Amino acid sequence: MVFALYKLLGQLIRPLPLALVVAMLALLLPWPRPARLISASSLTLLALLSLPATGLTLLRRLEPPLQVEAITNLEPADVVVVLAGVFPDAELCGLELMRLQKGRQLLFSGSLGEMDRQRLRNLLALTRLPAEQVLEETSSRTTAEGGRAFRRLAAEHGWRSAHLVSASFHLPRALRHYRSEGVRLTPVACPELRLPTAAARASRPLNQRALDWIPSAEGLRSSTTAIKELLGRRLAP
Repeated sequence: MVFALYKLLGQLIRPLPLALVVAMLALLLPWPRPARLISASSLTLLALLSLPATGLTLLRRLEPPLQVEAITNLEPADVVVVLAGVFPDAELCGLELMRLQKGRQLLFSGSLGEMDRQRLRNLLALTRLPAEQVLEETSSRTTAEGGRAFRRLAAEHGWRSAHLVSASFHLPRALRHYRSEGVRLTPVACPELRLPTAAARASRPLNQRALDWIPSAEGLRSSTTAIKELLGRRLAP
């Protein structure tokens, strides 16, 4: 029941449906001026959240100054844990760690849709990792459930060290839930999983920087991701 409410709230607070619902409900008000004001305000907020600059700013506020080692400097661990499905680049990062022999086993943690599962199968076929090195935990629906499943598997396999792979802004919450007594947990965010620095974005050509201030689907997606991550930190079961 708690999970269902959490997921329902997660859908309701998405900027696009929320703004549209508010705008439509406002039109039902018997007072034209307040109705127009509420509708205009909700659509203006939607436009602001659709700016790539807004989405990146919100995500940066969720990214703490974690000390993340370069993957080539990491000590080998018993297992590489990849939070699969939500951040596809995390799967590539996990496979790169295995190529560099940074883990004895590879665990994909999290429920996957059929398309994600097929993509993962294709990736694994290309890497030719032995089947006994690859584990899948597909029952968890949230980061908290994934952490509980990881602790069970760690006890079962005797893991004492693990590299945890996810997007940089998601790692703080993932670390909180995946922390396990007796297991040394190292956060890993490959370059493609980290947010671009302010200096890197400022060094782009002017025409690219101008796009940061034009509403786009990608900007709205970033803002939605940030809001969902904040909700997960506050309310996730």
